[in-house]
Amino acid sequence: MPDSSHIAAELVDEIAVLRARLAMLERQAEAVTETERALRESRVRLRSVVGHAPIVLYALDRDGVVTLSEGKALEAMGLKPGQLVGESVFELYADRQDICDSIRRALSGELFTVKTEVGDLCFETRYTPLLNKQGEPDGCIGVAMDVTQRQRTETALRASEERFRMLVDNIPGVVYLCQNDERYTMLFLNDAVERLTGYEKEAFLEDRISFVDLFHPDDAAGIAPPVDEALALRRPFHLEYRLKHREGHWVWVEETGVGVFRNNELAFLEGYLSDITERKKAEQAIQEAHDRLEARVEERTQELSRANRGLSIEITKHEETSRDLRHERDLLQALMDHMPDYVFVKDRESRFIAANAAQLRNLGAPKLSEVLGKTDRDFSDAELADGYIADDRQVLESGEALINIEEETVSADRSRQKLLTTKVPLRNEQGEVTGLVGIARDVTELQAAQEEAAQTQHTLAHVLRVATVSEMASGLAHELNNPLSAITNFIRGCERRMDTADLNESELRSILSQIKQQADRASGIVKTIRRHVNPRDVQRERCQINDVIREAVGLVATDLRQHQTEIQLNLDESLPPTELNRVQIEQVMLNLLLNAIEAMAGADSAKRRITITTATVERSEQMGQTEQAGPAVEAVQVTVADTGPGIDGDQAAGSFEPFVTTKPDGLGMGLSISRSIIESHGGRLVVLPTGASSSATAGAVLRFHLPALGAAP
Repeated sequence: MPDSSHIAAELVDEIAVLRARLAMLERQAEAVTETERALRESRVRLRSVVGHAPIVLYALDRDGVVTLSEGKALEAMGLKPGQLVGESVFELYADRQDICDSIRRALSGELFTVKTEVGDLCFETRYTPLLNKQGEPDGCIGVAMDVTQRQRTETALRASEERFRMLVDNIPGVVYLCQNDERYTMLFLNDAVERLTGYEKEAFLEDRISFVDLFHPDDAAGIAPPVDEALALRRPFHLEYRLKHREGHWVWVEETGVGVFRNNELAFLEGYLSDITERKKAEQAIQEAHDRLEARVEERTQELSRANRGLSIEITKHEETSRDLRHERDLLQALMDHMPDYVFVKDRESRFIAANAAQLRNLGAPKLSEVLGKTDRDFSDAELADGYIADDRQVLESGEALINIEEETVSADRSRQKLLTTKVPLRNEQGEVTGLVGIARDVTELQAAQEEAAQTQHTLAHVLRVATVSEMASGLAHELNNPLSAITNFIRGCERRMDTADLNESELRSILSQIKQQADRASGIVKTIRRHVNPRDVQRERCQINDVIREAVGLVATDLRQHQTEIQLNLDESLPPTELNRVQIEQVMLNLLLNAIEAMAGADSAKRRITITTATVERSEQMGQTEQAGPAVEAVQVTVADTGPGIDGDQAAGSFEPFVTTKPDGLGMGLSISRSIIESHGGRLVVLPTGASSSATAGAVLRFHLPALGAAP
């Protein structure tokens, strides 16, 4: 028999081995438990993020059966997270061929984005294929973002734009925006231009024809000098000249305009053209009647001086002359009464001695006799009347005319009107000022239309900012998740080391500092988003353009990674500061970056690169001037170049036009609004010819400039 002591020893050895294996199994069980706990926490975090985002996140197997259904947007569809798991989407949407076709595309391995309407809701869905180990399609993941509000906003925006266009196009005269160049190149016109000239407005906007081409030869030389003088004094200008109609006849027009300045730089001209052909005919008839009257008076006077006839003959002729004078006076009064403008004549005491029918209606007087000998104080509020009379005194005492002064009046029906008034001194044969003649035009509707246009553009800029942030929502959520995950990991590490008492004060301070950095990073992203969706723009502030560029690049970091796009920053750190609206300039940078990313979507991923370059240039260079009127002034230049297909000459010419876009779901307002923002800062945004960048593979190149602070005056 075996020795019992030997058997006992073997049993002890086996027990020791079993204990070692048991300890190892316990450690493995603890590791599995810890892994499962971490996995559950990760799922909780994922559900928390998805549960608060306006999206639906779902996964399908190769047969179209739902294996995952999460997201806050499920509530809008009357569903709960996980409710559709195990259901076949082909059965759920058997009556929606478009949805079934999209799912089949996704299950076949295609990566694409599609917009779908479900009831009253609208979703923008991004499908991504799931591949097995052999790289074959084995299902797909769909991320559907609720874009219902954005869709409604876009619809409302288009309706607002349509109302604005109808308002402008119904104005009887021509409303315009143009550049102050040799041809007065048109930037905007309403439909009334066709009624005035016979040419379609597109012919002017595409520079196939210019108003300069239509000027009467006798009037052309006298147009530019008063415009330049008014711009130099920053006053409105008033012109009357003839245009050649397409059918060959001449049309008299009256133009009232003003220069629009941004940061002491002329941005463009805006104004109003009205057809005054009938008024000119009336004035010509008045002048001809006046000339006939003068000739007849002179003729009668000479006849009386030469003729030595009896007193009865002289009296008879005098009576005839008086009748003629009264007739001519009545004719002049009738012609003035047919003019729509307010016309009046005052003596040296600012008392009315004549007025046309329009002025009488404005004063609330049915007859001319009720205003003769009275002043504006008898018909207007004291404050307004004092202003009118002060202008009268200036004309009467200086003997110089006041052209297109802005006044406000309260008509007989108590409605307020904006007027452009011209007052000219009236002189006798000796050249002495005996009174004045005034003509006032009601420009209330024109100013209201200009104010509504400015408000519409401000609203449109805000809507585009909100739409841009909405498009980047998924990427921004990812950018926020990174610092939050880092904070969580740092805190857990601290907890574990505190449990083991293996943490000193120096290490704790270092970890807390890293947590603070990540928290500041997340806070910065949230603040940037809030700034962009705030409908009220912040005021301009002094800042470095490089900081704005870096912040915009940070917002599109996720889009750059998703599209495998490299970004290269060549930023001059010695740039002078600028004064700008940070939100608006960030909006411009986001628009240029997102356009570049989308333009390179079809290119080789190894060649997708965006280069941002900043530099300091002279102001004359950034404005494209060939001659300088004074000393050089510094400006900050920003160039954004990509390696996409580029922009040819025809596309570049229309790229800044409103509602022009190459995107299937784009508004076509991004570059138009961006240019307006840059011009409102006194700068300029241009598209350079393809290949203009220093990079040999450059595609589209866009460049803008902003005036620098502290530059030489």
